[in-house]
This record gives sequence, structure tokens and C-alpha cells, in this order.
Amino acid sequence: MGTLDDRFRIGQGGAYEFDKDTNISIDQSLRAAVRFRPIDVTLDTTNTVEDAINLESLPVYTVNTVKNPSFEHATPATGWTADASTLATGSNQRTGTNSLSITGDNSAAGEGAYYVLDNDVGSTGNKPTIVIASFYAKRASSSGDTIRVEITNSSGTSLANGNTITLTTSYQRTVAFYVIPLGTTFDDGRIYARTTTQHGTAVEIDDVQVEYRVGRSSATPFVWGDGGVDCHWVDPANPTTTESYRQTPLQIIRGFSLEVTGGDLLVALDNQAKASFTAVETGATSASVLIKSGSTWSTDQPINLTRNISIVNRVSGETPRIQGWVWGLV
Repeated sequence: MGTLDDRFRIGQGGAYEFDKDTNISIDQSLRAAVRFRPIDVTLDTTNTVEDAINLESLPVYTVNTVKNPSFEHATPATGWTADASTLATGSNQRTGTNSLSITGDNSAAGEGAYYVLDNDVGSTGNKPTIVIASFYAKRASSSGDTIRVEITNSSGTSLANGNTITLTTSYQRTVAFYVIPLGTTFDDGRIYARTTTQHGTAVEIDDVQVEYRVGRSSATPFVWGDGGVDCHWVDPANPTTTESYRQTPLQIIRGFSLEVTGGDLLVALDNQAKASFTAVETGATSASVLIKSGSTWSTDQPINLTRNISIVNRVSGETPRIQGWVWGLV
């Protein structure tokens, strides 16, 4: 099996977007990256303050090393092996159009399915690498019965157990963490979806994720190549056989071009938009700016926003929409 590239090990060489050239030059490491991000937000309640973009809430960079993690490409069970269970395509998906349905044989606890990770990952230096595995699970109707994610070695021996989920008709996430001891490797490990009680309920799982991180022990939001803004396949031409990643988020806004339609908006930069336009008109303390419907607000010189762009309705009954682009640094 292949050795995991350091770009997959977040916190150790993982601060750059994927490139065909795995060598990062001095020039590349010093040059500020530029990122563009679309904005499209519609307000439908008067005086409701909302962020058109909040830099602090953008998901962080990560790599999901599970291939076909949302079961959208090829047969959903591809890459998965039944363990005292029957596998089928599920239709109660969390994202996309498919999920994986697992029905245990109802002979004992510990039934389910597993996925083999085709990476060899080691812990080097003075900080260990942490394996973070997760998936979401539910049942089609009713509630009860349990399942959890487990990280095992290549023989199926458990190394770490995730939180146990009591199944309902809503998706819940189970997450497991395994710290690879320094000086050792995690070779061809497995990710299990295992029942913790005996039952034959059909369980649907979706959005499977495995991250390798250094210095961080929390799971990030699920990412797959078709997941929208910031999400990509490592090899876009072969989405069925490749990992996916979320690129480094925008951290500093240096400019924007924003169009407002459907009603007037009050906009604030690195601040909270003021809900009362009268206060703005009379010179009260507020960072809000009135953008009339049909107008475009653009920057003609570099700015330096590090928090948010906040918006609020101007007139009752209107549904203003703000669209456009922001750009800046990562």
C-alpha cells in the first residue's frame, strides 16, 4: 500500500492546496495566496442581523482520505466489506443521493461493515499523528438500537471506539480518535461501522471521513469533492478512486464587489450591522453603510477585514439579497 504524503497529515506540511508538484519552493512558501469566495445571502425578516460572511466560522483545511465517502460514485458498497451483515444501497442519504445500508445478521453485537484504509501513516518528530474517523448514521423509521465507529488494525483488532449512537430517524455523528505512538506506523487500518447491541435493524450510514492530523484532536465538518465551495477531489478526473479535501479558508478580506437587489440593506465591515437606519442617518455610533437596492458596492483599494461582513434589512416586508465576490489572503 502507498505511503501517505505529508500533505494528508494536517499540521505537518498541510497548509497548502494540492499541486501536481509535491515540492513547495521558497518562493511559494513566502508568497501570499489569493482566494476568491462567492457570497449569496437573502434576508427575509426585517431587522434580522446576519453575516454575509464570517471568517472565523469557515471550516478549516483538511483531507478526507476515504474514497467515495458519500457513496455517490460507483456502487456504494465498493471498498466496504460486510461483517456478519448484508450491504445495500440506501436512499435516506445525508448528502448527495445515496447512503450505505447495513443490516446485521442479528446473531450478536459487533456486526456491521468495514473499510480498509490504503495508507501507511507514521508518527514522527515530537508530536504524534492522530487518526480521526467518523460517519453519520440513522434508521429509516422509529428509534432504538445502537452503532458506533471503530478504528482497528489490519486484522480487525480494535484500537479506538467512537461514541455510541442510539439510532433515530435523524442523522447523528460518531467519532473515534486513535493516537499513533511515536516511532510507529498505522498500516492498512480499518474503519468499522459496528453495532454495540444485537439487532437486525437496517442502519444507513453516510458521509464517512478519516483525517490524519498533528496537534489537533477534533473532527472537522464532513468534506467530499462535490461538497460545494472550498471542496475538491484530489484527482478531479477520477472521483471514484481519489481522496477529497477542503482548501485553506479565506482569512483576510482585501476586497469585494457586492450587488444588492430586492430591497435596501445596511452593511457593516468587521462589525455588527445596525438594525435601525434612523440611528445611522442621525449620526449615532454605527459602522453600517446603506446600500440601496439595485446598487453595487465595490472596493477600489485594498482593505483588511479579519472578522465579518454583516448585513441587516432596511425596510419591513422586503427581502434583500446580496450577491458577489470577496477576495483576499489565506
